[in-house]
Amino acid sequence: MELSISSVTLDADCANVALNLKEAGFHFARVTPNTTLWNGQTENGCCILVSKSTNCFELWRTVQTMKGIGCAHLKVNGEFDGCIEKYLAKTKCRTETQLD
Repeated sequence: MELSISSVTLDADCANVALNLKEAGFHFARVTPNTTLWNGQTENGCCILVSKSTNCFELWRTVQTMKGIGCAHLKVNGEFDGCIEKYLAKTKCRTETQLD
Protein backbone atom coordinates (compact mmCIF):
# COMPACT_ATOMS: atom_id res chain seq x y z
CA MET A 1 0.00 0.00 0.00
CA GLU A 2 1.38 3.39 -0.97
CA LEU A 3 0.22 6.72 0.47
CA SER A 4 1.39 9.94 -1.17
CA ILE A 5 1.17 13.25 0.67
CA SER A 6 2.40 16.76 -0.03
CA SER A 7 2.32 20.16 1.60
CA VAL A 8 4.28 23.38 1.69
CA THR A 9 4.87 22.62 5.39
CA LEU A 10 6.57 19.23 4.92
CA ASP A 11 10.32 19.02 5.34
CA ALA A 12 12.17 18.20 2.12
CA ASP A 13 13.63 14.90 3.37
CA CYS A 14 10.43 13.56 5.04
CA ALA A 15 12.28 12.86 8.28
CA ASN A 16 9.42 14.31 10.36
CA VAL A 17 6.94 12.03 8.59
CA ALA A 18 9.04 8.96 9.43
CA LEU A 19 9.42 10.15 13.03
CA ASN A 20 5.65 10.70 13.41
CA LEU A 21 4.98 7.19 12.08
CA LYS A 22 7.54 5.72 14.48
CA GLU A 23 6.07 7.60 17.45
CA ALA A 24 2.59 6.36 16.48
CA GLY A 25 3.78 2.76 16.70
CA PHE A 26 4.37 1.89 13.05
CA HIS A 27 7.34 -0.48 12.80
CA PHE A 28 7.85 -0.84 9.06
CA ALA A 29 7.50 1.84 6.37
CA ARG A 30 9.59 3.24 3.56
CA VAL A 31 9.24 7.02 3.46
CA THR A 32 10.76 8.69 0.41
CA PRO A 33 10.77 12.38 -0.51
CA ASN A 34 9.52 13.80 -3.78
CA THR A 35 8.43 17.09 -5.27
CA THR A 36 4.76 17.45 -6.11
CA LEU A 37 3.20 19.84 -8.59
CA TRP A 38 -0.22 20.90 -7.30
CA ASN A 39 -2.33 23.69 -8.82
CA GLY A 40 0.74 25.06 -10.59
CA GLN A 41 2.77 25.22 -7.37
CA THR A 42 5.52 22.89 -6.17
CA GLU A 43 5.31 21.30 -2.73
CA ASN A 44 7.48 18.90 -0.78
CA GLY A 45 5.98 15.44 -0.90
CA CYS A 46 6.47 12.09 0.75
CA CYS A 47 5.61 8.63 -0.48
CA ILE A 48 4.85 6.21 2.36
CA LEU A 49 5.08 2.54 1.43
CA VAL A 50 3.67 0.04 3.94
CA SER A 51 2.42 -3.55 3.78
CA LYS A 52 -1.14 -4.17 2.67
CA SER A 53 -1.90 -5.52 6.16
CA THR A 54 -1.25 -2.07 7.68
CA ASN A 55 -4.40 -0.52 9.12
CA CYS A 56 -5.08 2.19 6.56
CA PHE A 57 -7.31 4.19 8.89
CA GLU A 58 -4.62 4.34 11.58
CA LEU A 59 -2.05 5.34 8.96
CA TRP A 60 -4.30 8.11 7.65
CA ARG A 61 -5.21 9.29 11.16
CA THR A 62 -1.49 9.59 11.99
CA VAL A 63 -0.65 11.41 8.76
CA GLN A 64 -3.57 13.84 9.16
CA THR A 65 -2.10 15.14 12.42
CA MET A 66 0.80 16.65 10.48
CA LYS A 67 0.40 20.34 9.73
CA GLY A 68 -0.89 21.08 6.23
CA ILE A 69 -2.06 17.56 5.35
CA GLY A 70 -5.72 17.44 4.37
CA CYS A 71 -5.74 14.91 1.58
CA ALA A 72 -3.68 12.01 0.26
CA HIS A 73 -3.45 9.67 -2.70
CA LEU A 74 -3.67 5.96 -1.90
CA LYS A 75 -2.60 3.12 -4.13
CA VAL A 76 -3.42 -0.47 -3.19
CA ASN A 77 -2.02 -2.75 -5.89
CA GLY A 78 -4.76 -4.05 -8.16
CA GLU A 79 -7.46 -2.85 -5.80
CA PHE A 80 -7.59 0.96 -5.57
CA ASP A 81 -5.88 4.08 -6.91
CA GLY A 82 -7.27 7.44 -5.75
CA CYS A 83 -8.23 9.66 -2.82
CA ILE A 84 -7.86 7.91 0.54
CA GLU A 85 -11.19 9.31 1.74
CA LYS A 86 -12.97 7.48 -1.09
CA TYR A 87 -11.17 4.26 -0.17
CA LEU A 88 -12.11 4.58 3.48
CA ALA A 89 -15.75 5.20 2.54
CA LYS A 90 -15.87 2.13 0.24
CA THR A 91 -14.08 -0.39 2.45
CA LYS A 92 -14.34 -1.84 5.90
CA CYS A 93 -11.02 -0.20 6.71
CA ARG A 94 -12.78 2.44 8.79
CA THR A 95 -14.71 0.59 11.47
CA GLU A 96 -15.57 1.46 15.03
CA THR A 97 -13.36 -1.36 16.33
CA GLN A 98 -10.39 0.16 14.54
CA LEU A 99 -10.96 3.54 16.16
CA ASP A 100 -10.26 2.23 19.68
